[in-house]
Parts: sequence; structure tokens; C-alpha cells
Amino acid sequence: MIKKVFTSKTLEECLKLAASQLKVNKEKIKYEVIEEKHGLFKRKVTISVEVEEKLKENKNGSIKVQDGKIIVKNPKEGGREAYIKPCNQMKVLVDGVEIESKKEVFEDTTIELIFNENTAERRLNINISPDKMGVYVSVQYIPQNVYTIKDAEESAELIPEIKIKEQIFPKTYTVEEIKEQLNLSGVKFGILEDALKDLTELKDVDNLLIAKGEEAVDGIDDLMDLGFDLEDDKKLVEDKKGRIDYKSIGHVKTVKKGDVLAVRIEGREGKDGIDVKGGIKRHKTAKRIITEAGEGCELKDENTVIASREGKPSIKGNIVSVYEIHKVDNDVDIKTGNIDFVGDVVVYGNVKEGMEVKAGHDLIINKNVEHAKLYSRENMTVFGNVINSNLSAGGEDIAKLNKLKILDSLNAAVLELIGTVDHIKKFNLLGKAVQDGEIIKVLVENKFKFITPLCDDFIKKVSIDANNEEKRLASALRESLIGLAPLQIKDASELNILIKK
Repeated sequence: MIKKVFTSKTLEECLKLAASQLKVNKEKIKYEVIEEKHGLFKRKVTISVEVEEKLKENKNGSIKVQDGKIIVKNPKEGGREAYIKPCNQMKVLVDGVEIESKKEVFEDTTIELIFNENTAERRLNINISPDKMGVYVSVQYIPQNVYTIKDAEESAELIPEIKIKEQIFPKTYTVEEIKEQLNLSGVKFGILEDALKDLTELKDVDNLLIAKGEEAVDGIDDLMDLGFDLEDDKKLVEDKKGRIDYKSIGHVKTVKKGDVLAVRIEGREGKDGIDVKGGIKRHKTAKRIITEAGEGCELKDENTVIASREGKPSIKGNIVSVYEIHKVDNDVDIKTGNIDFVGDVVVYGNVKEGMEVKAGHDLIINKNVEHAKLYSRENMTVFGNVINSNLSAGGEDIAKLNKLKILDSLNAAVLELIGTVDHIKKFNLLGKAVQDGEIIKVLVENKFKFITPLCDDFIKKVSIDANNEEKRLASALRESLIGLAPLQIKDASELNILIKK
């Protein structure tokens, strides 16, 4: 009996290998499986073979791989030569010619294997977010693979199998190299120094945040904290039994002298941001409130408005006022006479035929109006019916429209005035010694005579309770265009400031 060990991927291949080397029919082979391994990527079967008949001397040639080298034995007389087959993982050259099918080889045959080797490389990709507030970097290190072939046992044929002998990695990026690439991409601000260290290690990195812009901080608007309810915030009154007085909405709430009516709560200034390319990200500017005390109020300090008398609180823009209230508990008729009051008027009854009610501010009628006349400079509310009566409200808004109409005319006139001065100077119509202010005074007194009446009309319409902006504008008109004021003007371009106002 002869025993010999054979190893291959499958039992069938082991038997074929034994039959080839022992020159016997595989059906006559007696064997025993002494090892069997089945892995995910690797399979191995080892058998021990017994042959009954006497083995003949193997005259055939053979080929094997040992320590990465191909070793060939020539066949003896009458034997067959060994073969090598091509492999798709490499080029196989026999005596300098690449083979496409199996090729016989001998001890003096030159066998050359050419591997598809790559070169080591490193890749750095910089991605800037659309809003330019973030920079993300990906790094990949690709090694050079140095190949050899796997060892193979002696057999009649060989298909070389490739394996990696060594991996040569590229040099890692330095902090200076990464910063240079960021600079070439236009990144100038917000580089995260700690994150750079992760890119200098020999490992792949995907979308690492490497630079971050500074977000803009929007300003917070000033707020006016009111110590009274606005008209729109009125609520219906409910008694102890849960009954609602639907006419209670007409009740006017009053404040007392010394009550705090409004407190300005200061907001916060904003701050511009900056993107990674150094561009400015503008912040939202906070709205500032200048607290102003109107009629019936005074400033306790720059942020606090208090009532200086008892009455009804009101706010327009940033101006807080307290208006006196005239109450008529019954009807407005021949007994009460017509009502004409500078503040708010509240009538809890009816307004009878032929009567008139005038309010310098708000007017509230809780019942009906019959063949009467009502007037209010501000809001008017009638909770009952209105029968064949004349109602006029919002007189203050009409006054504002009239003022705006005058200002439109003044604006056009001053623009034309500036153009005329420039024309006179260009053609030296009044001589070089004449100053702009003198030219303006002459023009206002002759060609632009209508400017002075317009100014006077606006100043008259600016009442005592006008806001500060109107008062400043009236003052600017006096100081620029009325009387001898134009003589103070050195250059006609100064009137552009008046146009802006």
C-alpha cells in the first residue's frame, strides 16, 4: 500500500490531482478526508490516498510555486511536459511572449509575471457650502500595492494566483499644505485648527468641517411696555352672575395723574457676521424707539412716560398722550346744548335731532344719532343707529394729508430753485462776486415768490401738539427760506439737506 496526501479546494479536485500524479483511475483510489475547511472566502480539503496497485514511476514534468518563485521540472523520457495557464489578474509571459491559453514550460523556459500595480496617491477635496458659512474637506490615502504570487503544490499545470506582498502609503498632508489648498480656494476666515490635525493622520476622512463662518447676530428691537390697554384690546365686562354687558365695550378707561403709561424696554444692538471667504454677513438692525410725551404726559426719565393729568391714555407712533374726557350721562338734547370739547367725548345716551357734538379727539356714542351732526379729529364709534345725520371723523389725518401736499410742492420748488442757481452760476449771469445765498434770496423774492406762502402755510398747520419731526421741519424752513435766512447759505447744495428732511 502507498499513502499520499493531496490538498485542493474540493474533494473532486483532490481526486483528480491524485489520479494525475499516481497514474491511476480515480475510481480505484481509496482515500480518507483528514481535513476539510469551508470559509467565506477560502475552502480547503485534504485527503490521504491508498493505492492498491503498484505505482509506476512518474515521468511527467511538473510545476510549482515556492516562496513566490515558479519552479519547473522537465519530464523524463516518454513523459508529458508541464503547463502554465494565463491569469486575468496579471500578464503571463513565456519566453517574452504573453500567453492567451495554456503553454508548455520547461526548466530553461523564461517565465515572467507582470502585475497591474498602481502608484500611491493622496486626494484632498474641498467643498464650500452655498452660503459660504462652512468648509468641508474629504481626504483619501490610496496605497501602492506590491504583488507576488501564492505558493502552489507541485502539479502538471499551474494557474498563478496573485496576493499582496506589501502596501506603500503616500506621505500624509501637513497642516501647511492643507492651509495652502484652503487659501487657493479662497478660504480666509474661521479655520478650525484642531480639525486640521485629523487630516494629517494616515486615515480617510469624509466631509470633515474644517472652517466655519461667524453668523450675524440680529439686533433686537426696542419695545414699548404700555401701562394701559389699547382700543383694540378692550374686553367685554362680565358681572358676578356671568352676564355680559355688550355695551361695556364703549366704556372709556381712564388713568390718574402720576400713573406710569409707558416704559421703553431697550433692545440689543446686532453684530455683522463674516463668511469663510471674508465676506460680511449683514445683521438686521434693531429698531430704536425715542420715547416722547404728548399732551397730558411728561417724561419721568428718558425711558418712562407718566400721566400729568387724569384722562384717557392714547399712543400714536411713540408719542403717549392723555386726553381729558367729557362724559354725558344722558342724551345730548336741548337741555345739554351742543357739545364742543378739546378731548374725548363719551355720550351714554342718544344724540337728538338738530344737535351737534364735536370732539377734539375720540367720540363715542352709546345709543342712537338722529338728524344730528358729529365731528371728531380721531376715531368715532356709534353703537346704535345713525338716522339722516352728518358724521365726520379723522380730521387729524386730513390735516396730515394737507401738510404732505404742501411739502410735495415745496420739494419740487426747492429742486427747481437749486437747478436755477446752478444755471446762473454756470453762465455767470449775476457776476462772480455774488454768493449762493444772495442768489437764492433774489430768486425767492422774484421768480419763486410762491415758496414763502407755502412755508408760512406749513408752519401754521404745525399745531402746538405736533410731533417733534414736524416741529424740526418747520424750524428748518424758517432757517433756510424765509426772510433773510437764505443769506446764511454758502452753497446751494446745502438745500439738499432740506429736501431730505
